[in-house]
Amino acid sequence: MRICHGLSIVIAGLWIIVGTRPSRAELPAMYQIEIKLIETIANGRELVLNHPQLVTREGRPASVDIRVDTQPPKGITVDEPLRSGICVLVNILRKDGQVFLDATVNKSQADRSDAESVHITTQSVRVVELITLGKKIVVHPPWAKTLRWELLVQEPRPKP
Repeated sequence: MRICHGLSIVIAGLWIIVGTRPSRAELPAMYQIEIKLIETIANGRELVLNHPQLVTREGRPASVDIRVDTQPPKGITVDEPLRSGICVLVNILRKDGQVFLDATVNKSQADRSDAESVHITTQSVRVVELITLGKKIVVHPPWAKTLRWELLVQEPRPKP
């Protein structure tokens, strides 16, 4: 081991920069994202179908994948799994002191699945929106009049 000027160390031919850790202010901000999928049912009652929560850093996409695999027709091999269900991809971005939510919700369903074929239909909604932390955003997908997504972005809550 050789120390050069107190700034770097050579170990087995690799250079490792020795310095201070980035301050908390230099790290990308952390955010907690709550996602609710809500269906309005008979008599105007609401049913929460799913309520995942994510914690991610600014600029780092996070996803919730609530899908199941569908088997391809017998004897057929596919490169990617045939999946149906809901997949949500979110990213929090900051520009000029403002916070933006970039969220995509994909809903796929197997319309037909038998020994000879599989048909999967996918519908998608993408929202890129200036947000206020702690204020809920509501997305009404055009293909489902009784469904809505609620997205809430806030700073992570400390553990009790």
